[in-house]
Amino acid sequence: TVRTVGCHLRRWPPRLVMAPEASSAPPGPMSDALLEGNDARTLHAASYADGSRPGCFRRVCACLGAFLLDLLTILFLVVAAPLLLCLLGPLILVPLVDRLLHPRREYLDGVSAAFANLTPDAIIHGLFISEEPVEAETIFSKFQENYLSPERTVFARFKQRFVVRGCLWPYWKDA
Repeated sequence: TVRTVGCHLRRWPPRLVMAPEASSAPPGPMSDALLEGNDARTLHAASYADGSRPGCFRRVCACLGAFLLDLLTILFLVVAAPLLLCLLGPLILVPLVDRLLHPRREYLDGVSAAFANLTPDAIIHGLFISEEPVEAETIFSKFQENYLSPERTVFARFKQRFVVRGCLWPYWKDA
């Protein structure tokens, strides 16, 4: 019998049931206890049958070790945060100052910015669908009055180009 002094036995694991053929554990006190009654006291007694029950000193050392590791993690974050801020600050500060200095610029969205930065020689083509056949010369000659006129603000983006910069976000500029 195992004597427990000041120890509270909980019902964990809850009602563990194993079939004899499904058990892969070698025969011993633990597997016999699993097959017998699956009572928490039986599991507890069988798991420490050889007398290797951790004592109060081991439990205190484990709690103290966990506390010291938590304290070291917090100290590391307190020390590392200013270093990370010093290293990453200029990378964040340059685009922020650019946006503050030029608040009226229209910047590209994320997908367009990735497209503009990753494909520097890209050409954007227009596809015009018409219900009747139209000559290309007619489209090119009428393009200015149909799409670039000041009255047609829907197509104002056709009059702009995007400016790609080294480490800053690309933006739209009048051509």
